[in-house]
Amino acid sequence: MLSLHSLVLVCCILSRVIGSTGTPTFRQQRQPQPPRALQEDPGDYLADGSWAADDNGIASPPPPAGDDGEAEEWDEEGEGEDGPLLDLLADKAGGGPKRKQALRPVPGNGVYLGAILEGEGQMQPFNQRTGIHHAAFMKFIKFPQVLTDTEGEMKALASFMRECRENDAMAMLTLETPDGLNSYTAKEVRKFAQLINRWADVPVFLRWNHEMNGSWNVWGQQPDLYKAKFEEFAKMMRKHSKQVAMVWTPNQEWGFPWKDGQHYNASIDPYDPYLQFLPDKSLVDWIGISYFHFGHEVRGKNLIPGNNIVPLPHSFFPPIEDFYRFAQRLNDDSKNPQLPILIAETSAVWNVDGPVNRNYMEEQANGGGG
Repeated sequence: MLSLHSLVLVCCILSRVIGSTGTPTFRQQRQPQPPRALQEDPGDYLADGSWAADDNGIASPPPPAGDDGEAEEWDEEGEGEDGPLLDLLADKAGGGPKRKQALRPVPGNGVYLGAILEGEGQMQPFNQRTGIHHAAFMKFIKFPQVLTDTEGEMKALASFMRECRENDAMAMLTLETPDGLNSYTAKEVRKFAQLINRWADVPVFLRWNHEMNGSWNVWGQQPDLYKAKFEEFAKMMRKHSKQVAMVWTPNQEWGFPWKDGQHYNASIDPYDPYLQFLPDKSLVDWIGISYFHFGHEVRGKNLIPGNNIVPLPHSFFPPIEDFYRFAQRLNDDSKNPQLPILIAETSAVWNVDGPVNRNYMEEQANGGGG
């Protein structure tokens, strides 16, 4: 089953085709991991005071038993075991043209339009088919797996970044830590920054562990730990990468705190869907939400499969307007630059396996329908 999934940013709009069966499986409740105390400069340290910094001011955990501590590194010139592969994927090998350093993406006048292309979709044909030169494209990546899975995650990221460069598009990377918020080291964050810097001419939105207020994500509903880890990551990215904007995007508030979720945390404030998860505003460049339309009969509930109902006119306005008011309060109270607002993900779930839709799709697949 598929649904049309649009991702809108003010100032960036993205669209996506997803599986409507991708809703999380809800199981047992689990308690959040306790936050660790931060060092004086969390830009160079992870949240564990027992880890010592190396000569470059970057902290690393003690090596596992039997490890000589000589971790694989990449430097700015591409040295290291994976350097040649990355140079090839980044189009930097063979004396390629010197490219201009990009800066963090900032709001422009009007709206940026972009897309998420699933499967083998390519940007240039998509732009031609839609008649729109999309300003941004999105990709989900797993961290720290993207640093080691050279034939999977890393290769896919390299291909995506190269395609963004070729199509003069910004890249939105939704970074997920599937093994939890304490599943990586500071050295891996630095290596990630070095990896992204191989496409330093491509502006990057880094959407870090999105929908952190949701009970369906392993990193979800752990506000203190989440904020500490976001701030660490943001400080290190700002230190090592000039072209990366940090993006904070909770899920829209309807149904919060979603008590049936696998990672529901009863200790969070059930009346605060956003603010308790917000990191230091000075380390956030963009804010936004995810909003999905599951039907207008029962708010926050899905309709019976096959009962497709097109969203009512203006039905997307209320949750977006609610978040806009939240953002207004943040900006009114802030001494920092005004935070631009985006709609990170949005869609209306549509069951294409319904009898009418199935017949139509089969007709299209068989070359009919014009």
